[in-house]
Order: sequence, then C-alpha cells, then structure tokens
Amino acid sequence: MLCQSCLPLKVQVLRNKHHMHEEIANVLNKSHELLHKDGHGRARNSRKQIRQIVTHMRTLSLDIRQLHYQTVYLRKGFELALNDTKTNFGGRFEGVLGSISNMSGAMEAMTSRVGALEDGMRNAGIAVPTIEPSVSMRAVSTVVTTVRGRTAVLGCVWTVDGVDQPNISISWSKTDGVLPPESITESSNLIIHDADYSDGGMYLCRHSERDNDVTSTTVELIVKVPTLTMKAKREDISAYRGSKVVLECRITGDVTVAAPIYWTRFNGVLPVQSFINDGKLIICDAAMRDAGTYVCDVNITEIVVNPGVIKLQVKKESMVRVRLVGATGVFEGRVEVLYRNRWGTVCDDGWDDADARVACRMAGFTAGGVAKSKAYFGTGSGTIWLDDVNCTGNEDTLEECASNAWGDHSCYHQEDAGVICHIDLPFFGGLRLSGGRLPGEGRVEMNRMGVWGALCDEGWDDRDATVVCRMMGFNLGGYRNRPGAYGGTDKPAWMTNVRCFGDEPDIFQCGHRGWGLHVCPHDNHATVTCA
Repeated sequence: MLCQSCLPLKVQVLRNKHHMHEEIANVLNKSHELLHKDGHGRARNSRKQIRQIVTHMRTLSLDIRQLHYQTVYLRKGFELALNDTKTNFGGRFEGVLGSISNMSGAMEAMTSRVGALEDGMRNAGIAVPTIEPSVSMRAVSTVVTTVRGRTAVLGCVWTVDGVDQPNISISWSKTDGVLPPESITESSNLIIHDADYSDGGMYLCRHSERDNDVTSTTVELIVKVPTLTMKAKREDISAYRGSKVVLECRITGDVTVAAPIYWTRFNGVLPVQSFINDGKLIICDAAMRDAGTYVCDVNITEIVVNPGVIKLQVKKESMVRVRLVGATGVFEGRVEVLYRNRWGTVCDDGWDDADARVACRMAGFTAGGVAKSKAYFGTGSGTIWLDDVNCTGNEDTLEECASNAWGDHSCYHQEDAGVICHIDLPFFGGLRLSGGRLPGEGRVEMNRMGVWGALCDEGWDDRDATVVCRMMGFNLGGYRNRPGAYGGTDKPAWMTNVRCFGDEPDIFQCGHRGWGLHVCPHDNHATVTCA
C-alpha cells in the first residue's frame, strides 16, 4: 500500500520538475529575444508581452513553492509510516525507503532551482511571491459528549492547505488542569477511559514540533449524568372486572444496571390484592376502583431515571352474555347470546374452533372447545343475532370478534352454531349449602368427580347468591354473607371469580375463571343467605 501511494507522487514531482525546466527556458529565451533583437525601441513596444511573462513567472514560482511545502509534509508522513513498517517487517521495504530518499533529493534540487529563480527575479526588480502555505489544527469535533463511566475520544488533525496530513505527532493538554490519569494518546486522538465528571472541560491539541507559530485548537468534553428510561411493555391496558392484570416494564438507557423495579400508583395506593413478582406488578381480581395510572421506577443514586407510566382501564362485564342450551351437559349446547335483553342464536357461517374457544370462555370453560354447526344441538328460536363470526380465539367475548352487524344475517335456525367445551376434569354436578343453622344459608359447595369443594369469594356478590338460592328452591333472591360466616373448610376451591347477572337458571351458566383447583384461603369461601 505504501509503494502504491509513493509512486504517483514521485511521477507527479518528476513531471513538474521537467515542466519547470521547460517553462524557465522558454521565459529566458523569450526575454532575451525581446530585449535584444532589433534594439530597445522595438522591445518597448512589447511591454505587454513582458508583463505577461513576469506574471507567468510569479505564478510558476508560487505553484512550485506550494508543491514543495506539501511534498515536505507528505515525505515526513511516509517516512514515519515506513519506519514503523520496517520495524515490524525487517528489510523488506528498504527499496521503498531508497525511493523516498531519491525523491527527497529531487525535491531539494528543485527547491534550490526555485531559490535561484527567485534571486534572478529580485535582481531584475520583479517582486517574488511570499505566500506561505496555510497550516492549521482542525478538531474532528469541537464538542464531545459522553456519560459518566464511558470512554471519550477527542480527535485533532494537522492540515496543510486544507489537506489532512497523516501520522503527524499531536500533543494534548487541559486548560484547567492536568490530563486524566487514565487517558492515553493514540493516532492523534486523546482517549479517556471511564470518564468522570471532573474530566469535563476544555482540551488543547498542538503540533508537537510547531506549537509556537500555529494556533492550538480546543475541544470541549461534556460528561453527563447517565440516564435510565423505564419502558412499559404496554402503555395502555384494558381489562375486565375480576380478571388478572399484569403490568410490566423494562430498563433501558445509557448504562446497564440490575436493580429491583418498584411500583407506585398516581394519586393512590396499590390494590390490596396486588403483588410484585420478578419486577412485574400483578393485580388479582381487578376491581373498578383499581383503574388509574401506575408508575414503574428504580431507586439508583447518581443516575437520572425516567419512570414508566401505564394506564389501566377496568371495564365491567360484557354487555353480551352466552348460554349453552339443548344438551344434557352444562359444557355443551347451542350457543345463544343475550343482546338488548333478548336471547338469540348464532349462524354457523364461518363458525370454527377459534370462535368456539371464545364462546366457551364466556361460559366459564377456559380450555377451549369444538365448534358444531347445522343445529347440532337443535334449532333455536327468535332473533339470529350474529353471522360470519371471525374470532382469533384470544378475545374475551364474542362482541370483540369481527362479524356482521348485530341482527344482520342470511341464515335460518337450521344453521344455528353450537359448541362442545373442553374441561380439565370431569364434572358430576350438584350443589349444597354447608355450615348453616337454617335451610337456605351456608357455605356454597359443589361436587366434581365425586369430591365436594367450595367456591372462592373473589368477585362474589348478591347476584351470584341469588342464582345459587334459586337453584336451592328459594325464588325470592339471596344475599352474599361475609366469608367465614359459616366456618372455614379445607376442601378444594373448584370455582373463583363467578360473574352472574342474577337471572341465570343455574350458576353453571355464569361466567367464571374456569374449572379447576384455585388458590383460596380456607376462610375466604363464598357464602349465601337466601330470602
């Protein structure tokens, strides 16, 4: 690479040298001819040509001086690079160094001839150009910004007539103190490792050999306080009342830290049923009062932290309800929806297992289901509310799925849709009240797989109690009593977060979290007092 860089320069120098000899000979011959041929009278008539020659000589002299200065600094840069290469590779580049030496001799000879030409111009009363090449220091960036603990790189470049010169030795100093002890100079750059606030300020870069006649250049270093930003996974969350909500943030920013994330609530306290696990805020059984703005943050000194903000909206239960009818089991049947206080059916156009999953979820079966068509569980009556239902399977209710407008359909009841919902454990049915002194009061228990278990009080209210009392033969309604009013039990909790509207024929048609074993303290089970 160095030989390829030297050869064009050497050719250029030799060509300029030859051109210079020709121009000088032409100038001298022309001057001699004009001054001495046919006497001085005719030469007087050629002053215009003489002035043109003098101008040409001045321009030629200036061009040669500029070339001389540039080649001197190029030569110095090449010599430094080649000497470093020679140290590493031995005598392989001796020939290159010899070529550089020959070029240096040619430059010195040309400089000598330029000097003789200028002396002749002075003797003839012709002014000699005295413009020196423009030399300066240039900062790569006048302002360098970094954060505490990172590496800062300050750079300067030595230029001649606007051309950067390689491998020129540059020295650094600090205007208001000494250089940081962990700083080093490398390739004309000042590198400061693990920058601290005290390292900020103005730095000066100079040419190591010409620091007296060339103005130094300054570079300002700014060391900022590191900044962390808490990034919310989702900034807006909507959830239904009684559902489980997970709020999550991650740490991003200038530095990598491992710090525990803590949570606060704007203008309020965290819900009593919430807890923090692995930096996530988990709200169990979300209530309407839990809606609001939540803030995630970390407690780290000497670091600016931008907290994350999450807005939580808690919605009431869906205005649309689902019941499964026409089958012998509570987990299957024709899908009927209640809309505008009227029960109607769903057309099977496009009806598939993803739609069945949502319908089963609304009925309290969270394990999915199988879609059935062509009035598999018999034909319904009344309005056909939904047609061309297209769910992804992740929706909470059918009203969140894509479909035709309510009541817009092209079906008959022979096309009513149905489902068979999956359950994680076989359900035998059966309901009883335990622990009460009178009929119509007690702890609510249900039978699954021949095992009696309780219902958790989470989300339990008077509407749920009314449905249970109706199942027990009390048609005047019922009320939720306090948990533990009829004693605790070690029986498993088969259901939790029951959500009845109050007019269901049995509790198995109410929404809930799904069948299974639920975590519920022994004194927090659902109770009723029937009217």
